[in-house]
Amino acid sequence: DHDDAASSAAGLAARLRALDTSALSDALDRLGIEGQAVGLLPLDRSFRLVGRAFTVRMLPRGLSGKSVGDYIDDVAAGEVVVIDNGGRLDATVWGDILTTVAHRDQIAGTVIDGVCRDVGRSIELGYPIFSRSNTMRPASRTSDCEREWTSNIPNSRSTICAPGLASVDLTAISTRRN
Repeated sequence: DHDDAASSAAGLAARLRALDTSALSDALDRLGIEGQAVGLLPLDRSFRLVGRAFTVRMLPRGLSGKSVGDYIDDVAAGEVVVIDNGGRLDATVWGDILTTVAHRDQIAGTVIDGVCRDVGRSIELGYPIFSRSNTMRPASRTSDCEREWTSNIPNSRSTICAPGLASVDLTAISTRRN
């Protein structure tokens, strides 16, 4: 039943919050489970988050006509926005407007295989963002996006699948399918 699944997910998230990602990574390794994303760093070293992954994948311009902003109202409180931008370093998909909305809506944080912008707003609000870097150039002229995907993050041993759980701290990002 849906309530039991939600309770189970909440219990798992609480247990994950008690672990750092190094311990979680070691446990996954012992079980033979690939679950680590490499190269994504927090904007602030104190950022940590755990939550169900809400996944968005960036596409070449003209394929969907949508942006991350088209989906932000679908993200539930406590979820982690996970954006696959193919590791791009030349165009951002997340900035201060999305950070402000996500913080207001109590979204747990954002993980980007790519870059973000407007770092100051994230730091000011204490809203956790993990990305490969940051830049000022928006992706709005070059990219669309779609929801609910399965994607390997380049340079990692991770597959993030909706709906999965993401556990993120300074050390690493670990992901696991439910």
